[in-house]
Amino acid sequence: MKDDFDKWTAKDARDKKIIVAILVTMTIASTIQSGMLFYEHQQLKAQVTSLEEDISNNAEDTYTLLASDGARLYTIMDTLIRIFHYAKPHKQPAWNCPECSEIHEKAKKNGSVSTANLKKHVKVKK
Repeated sequence: MKDDFDKWTAKDARDKKIIVAILVTMTIASTIQSGMLFYEHQQLKAQVTSLEEDISNNAEDTYTLLASDGARLYTIMDTLIRIFHYAKPHKQPAWNCPECSEIHEKAKKNGSVSTANLKKHVKVKK
């Protein structure tokens, strides 16, 4: 019976050593994996920071380009409206015509008669 007990104890000791070796190996592997993940995380973080800087610079350039393009388009539109005012003159002030508006604003300031203040100077016939 003692021989059976010694065999059993030796087998348990060997199993315990194998289990400890497996646990140590798993701990080392887990530590290495955590280190690799941390390293990769740092690399990705640096890439994201770099991309954010690039996007920020490009966004400022895009905004500047859009702002200048908008100003240019506004100038073109305003010029076209003024050209059409003189190319096809109208006898009465046209709605939303900047030339007519400027002419009538000047007339208001000078106190002269214009279509904007014509009602004050003309007597209505009944």
